[in-house]
Amino acid sequence: MIRHSPPNVLVIDAEGADSGRIATVLAEAGIRVTTTPRTAAAVVRERFDLAIVALPHADAIERRAVANAVRAGQPGIEILLAVEVEGLAETEGDADGMRPIGFGDWRHFVADVRDELLRAGRPCGDAAAEPEAELCIAGAKLACLRRRCDEARVAGVRGLAATLRREIAETVAHRQRVWQSAARTSRVGA
Repeated sequence: MIRHSPPNVLVIDAEGADSGRIATVLAEAGIRVTTTPRTAAAVVRERFDLAIVALPHADAIERRAVANAVRAGQPGIEILLAVEVEGLAETEGDADGMRPIGFGDWRHFVADVRDELLRAGRPCGDAAAEPEAELCIAGAKLACLRRRCDEARVAGVRGLAATLRREIAETVAHRQRVWQSAARTSRVGA
């Protein structure tokens, strides 16, 4: 089995409280985390697989300045904008080149970060060690979601059926990324 070093994620924060919580949950998920205040973002010279900007009270201009400073040090790095789950719907989309990601619901937060790392070709945790297990879990989840979606459709609960269809699409996409990452890893290790 090929051993992977854990992915390295940079978390940029204003006060430190949010980055501390984010760092803790990501570390528990097998992800190496480096935290830095926004004022030091430009001087970070280490290479990262992903950056997370956790500036809940910053305006778009300040977030853009931080993103530009990070990208100046590492062009092409993917940057996620961490926002409270309640404010996720109001977040300004991808205006600053950052994809919004909700925190507070930590299980979903970690899953979103793992998905982003997987897109970048950096699987972590169970997905890095055992892609077969991750694929089996995704298959079982799909079976359950599809059954629930069929039941909701038959019962006439359209809103729930639509939500389940979105979750099915997300799970299918996740399974495809795991599959592609496992295929890349096996080609590298061969």
